[in-house]
Amino acid sequence: MERKINLLIEYLYEFKDTITKAEVQKILKRLKDCGVNKITCGKQEYELTNDYIKQVQGMC
Repeated sequence: MERKINLLIEYLYEFKDTITKAEVQKILKRLKDCGVNKITCGKQEYELTNDYIKQVQGMC
């Protein structure tokens, strides 16, 4: 499970400039399903709630 989480996070950061909103939402939902409750982007920490995932525009 930890490997899957690391791969999803690496994918988010590697393709942050070209990834679509739908892809970001899908990855964040998968992370949440894997038990990840929070994600840090820059110096800001975000809680992976359904509301946050729905309104996310992209990665930092």
